[in-house]
Amino acid sequence: MSMRFLTMAMGVVLAFTPAAMAEHDADAVSRAKQFLESAKMGRMINNYMHFGTTYRSHGDCKVCDVTNQPTQFALLTTFNWESNGAGVTNVHFFFNKNGAFTELRVKDSNAFLQQPFAAANLTIKVLGEALFEGFKDQMTDGDKKVLRWAIDNTDTKTLLELNLVLESRLKR
Repeated sequence: MSMRFLTMAMGVVLAFTPAAMAEHDADAVSRAKQFLESAKMGRMINNYMHFGTTYRSHGDCKVCDVTNQPTQFALLTTFNWESNGAGVTNVHFFFNKNGAFTELRVKDSNAFLQQPFAAANLTIKVLGEALFEGFKDQMTDGDKKVLRWAIDNTDTKTLLELNLVLESRLKR
């Protein structure tokens, strides 16, 4: 079961507003921004979202509150990529109060043929098995169950979320 299904099952309504009301731990926000900032991380995320396109850049991380979850925050991040023209995709990356990644949601994209995760879903078996092999020693039984579900249900978004959760754990 993916994190987004768990969120919906709990009946939590999430909304995004620029951080004005909640005070988020500055160190946690800094860790979250550092986690996402490298070009290597940007390329990896872009390859999941827009497989087969050329990554150009990402950044402009804006801190957003998560309604009904005052200890969590999101970073709204813009990805620039190219495939027969310039592409832009805006993504909310969610973090807990300690700055550890929990999930993501695509806010919007100007993609027409390269909708987020569509091309990667075509190659999910390869990506999923590679992710499993690369992290099998660091995964809990629960992680393995989520990964198997994502591979069997061709859910590239969940594969990316699990990859980011595991990467976030390794960086703590």
